[in-house]
Amino acid sequence: MYHTLYSTIRFKEKQSYNKGLKFLFIGLGLAAQLLFIKIMFQGSALPSNVVFWAVIPFFAISLVCIYLFKLETHIDSEGIKVRFFPIHMQARAFRWEEIHVAEIRKYCPILEYGGWGIRYSWRKGWAYHMKGKIGIQLTLKNGKSMLIGTQKAEEAQQLLDWYFQPRASHLPDTGQ
Repeated sequence: MYHTLYSTIRFKEKQSYNKGLKFLFIGLGLAAQLLFIKIMFQGSALPSNVVFWAVIPFFAISLVCIYLFKLETHIDSEGIKVRFFPIHMQARAFRWEEIHVAEIRKYCPILEYGGWGIRYSWRKGWAYHMKGKIGIQLTLKNGKSMLIGTQKAEEAQQLLDWYFQPRASHLPDTGQ
């Protein structure tokens, strides 16, 4: 009974950019590509409409990726899994045995990591975040760090408290 109960306690979260941010990214992407076309092909022998239509597929791919971006986080008896779709086809898994510290913390995405998405900081390691200022900070036993953004900090904290404590504390008292 203990094993079944223990293995079913889970945390799942899926995040995506909100509609306003999606439209902002799309608009900025289109403006940047149009500016690129104007600067790069100014004075070119190619007609501007040919260049414009050549760039459209790249814009379409960018648009689809922005629309599809999702951050998926799972916490269960095996550890913590994170996937930033469509960049990662499979989740990146961190087993409890690999994790030295797991805690919820506030952070500043722009100052600490330079923005949202998949980011790397020389001092702080990798970050996967979509929105907000709260994340699950992992420090691995190999010294590497990772931050996973969350909109469900309290629920994540409960699962971190449950799974990150020594396993023996979760065993039922048998009176022996």
